[in-house]
Amino acid sequence: MRVARAPEDGYAMSTSLTTTVIGPESLVAALASQGVDVHHYAPPTTIPERLLGELVVAYADDAVSSANAAVAQHLLTTRPVLTGTAPAGLVVDPGTPRWVLLGGEPHAWDVQPEAVRHAAAATCVLEGWADDVAEGVQRITDGDVVLADAAALQAASPGTMAIGPSTPCWLVRDDATGREVVAPILHGGDSALWKGTTDRDAMRAERILAETLAPALNVALRSTGPVDILTMAEQAWAMGDDGAVRGRALSLLTLSRLLGALSARAPEAVTAAAELIPGDGFGLSMLCGAARATLAGLGHHGPSTIITGFSATEGSVSIQIAGLPGRWFRARAHQSLDERGRPLAAPGDLGLLMLFGLGTTGDRLRAVTVAESRRFEDPAGPRPLGIDIRATLEADVAPGLVLPGVSADGGGAVAIHERPLPTDVQAAALAGLLESLETPGSVEEPAGSE
Repeated sequence: MRVARAPEDGYAMSTSLTTTVIGPESLVAALASQGVDVHHYAPPTTIPERLLGELVVAYADDAVSSANAAVAQHLLTTRPVLTGTAPAGLVVDPGTPRWVLLGGEPHAWDVQPEAVRHAAAATCVLEGWADDVAEGVQRITDGDVVLADAAALQAASPGTMAIGPSTPCWLVRDDATGREVVAPILHGGDSALWKGTTDRDAMRAERILAETLAPALNVALRSTGPVDILTMAEQAWAMGDDGAVRGRALSLLTLSRLLGALSARAPEAVTAAAELIPGDGFGLSMLCGAARATLAGLGHHGPSTIITGFSATEGSVSIQIAGLPGRWFRARAHQSLDERGRPLAAPGDLGLLMLFGLGTTGDRLRAVTVAESRRFEDPAGPRPLGIDIRATLEADVAPGLVLPGVSADGGGAVAIHERPLPTDVQAAALAGLLESLETPGSVEEPAGSE
């Protein structure tokens, strides 16, 4: 329940809590006419009785509303900044000499989208563990190279991108808490590992990034000082009318910010910067790093029902919520297709963009979110952020996330597409949260998908 403002006459009876009414609107109107702060819960007739009971419990628990308010406040005030670059192996340690990190929901190797498997195998080639992609696949299949969850090691890996020890990464710090995370630096162009392409051009670009551009970017950032990612993104938001254009704008804004320092301190890298930075990859990787840093700084605020993670493979969608930070919930979903009829997947951590109100369909989500962005605004108004699964289930809304997707079999094409979140996956997350409230301490423990 929500705490109501005390009326001026100060009657004790009116200073307590919001009254939740499950009944006719006439009862709501009668109570409201007497000065009672009323929340009218009017679920659609399609809501099963069990789910109805869980919604009533979730709305009645003050701890849930308090946790949601705390998460929303953090999302509104977070300040992730770029501080430098480094090979991933200098920052993260999975505890084994040969490893590859993957983003999004952890899946068994044999059910990963083909594009993800190819990118992970290509990373083995870049690390010198395999001569070609086919051998890289075999190394992972045989267990010579260990796959690990990027999120568990405070890393973000967008799209089909895989992270190895030598992968050049952004260092992103949450200024409020000092927590630092890594995200691989992505480049533009159609041939890119993060788009599921492992051809010669993609591998060449990764080597240039690691050997020339990333070290130079680190030198430039030490000269310019930290870059406020969301302030830059706010400027980019006003420079385009869709996600891809705004991603490219963020890439170019960052280039303009660092170009002077690059020219003065690492002139040999200017050509590489001009070749690899334009495009949406550079900006998207910064934003995903910012989102991971935001979650790292969030900590655990209690049983929040706000969605904090999203991943989609062929025919399924998975989410995370803030109240169960290490746990994924999965359900079958409509399969999205690209313009050639190929299955689209949204693997990795591109779904983290919704934390800032990016990648969400504005008007349809206003009624089921807990806040409005202070940074990003459309002609219709500020972007809604903080999708509350209580509200989506109550309103029988399947919120649509508009995010970049890659062809599941690779090929370099990225399509901006909408993936609705099915009721089943939201209901599973709510049930999991309520179950955790009955077992003290369980909300802190990571668990697998359901």
